[in-house]
Amino acid sequence: MSECAENLLQARLNAAFASERTHKILERKIMKFAKTIENLEAWRADLRPVKLDEILSVGAEKTAFLSIDLINGFCKQGALASPRCASVAAGTAEIFKAAYERGARNLLLIQDYHDAQSAEFSAFPPHALGGTDEAEAVSELKSLKFYDELKIIRKNSLSVGCAPEFTKFLAQNPQINTFALFGDCTDLCVYNAASYLALSANEANVARRVIVPANLVQTYDAPWHEGDFYQLVFLNHMSQAFNAQIVSEILV
Repeated sequence: MSECAENLLQARLNAAFASERTHKILERKIMKFAKTIENLEAWRADLRPVKLDEILSVGAEKTAFLSIDLINGFCKQGALASPRCASVAAGTAEIFKAAYERGARNLLLIQDYHDAQSAEFSAFPPHALGGTDEAEAVSELKSLKFYDELKIIRKNSLSVGCAPEFTKFLAQNPQINTFALFGDCTDLCVYNAASYLALSANEANVARRVIVPANLVQTYDAPWHEGDFYQLVFLNHMSQAFNAQIVSEILV
């Protein structure tokens, strides 16, 4: 066999061995990832409900309920509307109604509200433009008899912690130590709200309880964003990183 042929054969053998090693490495990574998902699903299945009365047991004045981005632009119409996000609107309205009947008045609607020059549009398509239907609360919330008593807090970013009206509300209500979060998106605005509430409390050495019902927060599906995966990962991460209490549901 000529030297050229031997070199070609050796190159092919090396490529075959490399391909086999790559295949085995990939196989191990897939198995590890599958195990991670299995563990997360087991964690999700083990979540327990909490009673609304237990949440309010500290006192209605010390409890706040936050509907996050349950607006038409994320639920009913527009470039970012998602049926997954819309699916939690009715349940959230039911909790608000039950909480109101029990004396809760710290009922907040946290809502995107942008102008045409919003910097956020460099990352997302235009949405929730002020003065349009997209920036309005969903009909499930608007139909509540006490809708006019709800406090609307507008935000221009993914984090309500950057909204001056929200930080002002917290400063004016230092007695509130329990927050229940609802809405969308689990991995974006809900996650950032949980982050801000938990980390700002830690910074100030303040005890604060953050509750997230897994059945009343949601995220969207897109070709590059598999909703079930992000829902599971970010619910778990809120629990791990922010000590948020992730519950299966809130019982009324």
